Amino acid sequence: MSVKKHLSNESRLQILEDYLGSDQSKKAIARKYGIAPGSLSDWLRIFGLKDKEYVTIMKSRITEEETISRSALEEIEALKQENARLQAQLKREELGHKLFKKMVELAEEKYKIPILKNSETK
Repeated sequence: MSVKKHLSNESRLQILEDYLGSDQSKKAIARKYGIAPGSLSDWLRIFGLKDKEYVTIMKSRITEEETISRSALEEIEALKQENARLQAQLKREELGHKLFKKMVELAEEKYKIPILKNSETK
């Protein structure tokens, strides 16, 4: 398996978003994208994102109350998963915003014209 070494932060965040929004393991996602399995853990740490939590529910006699608890746990897990996916998506959007601002700043310097409107001109 070849390991892709030079991924952009945007690509890394897209991969994390895919991982956090799916039921797939880190190993499966790493295989899907051709990256080292430890990369996902490293990127989660670098971008300050929480990893998925896996809830294991023992299969035994299930009472009505346990069924409600189980469905509540599943809903909580789904919400945590969606939250983690949205955090990764937000990080990617923030990165895009920073890149856009830098691009505008460089263009303003090079062409000596204001590109963004001044907020005081209202």
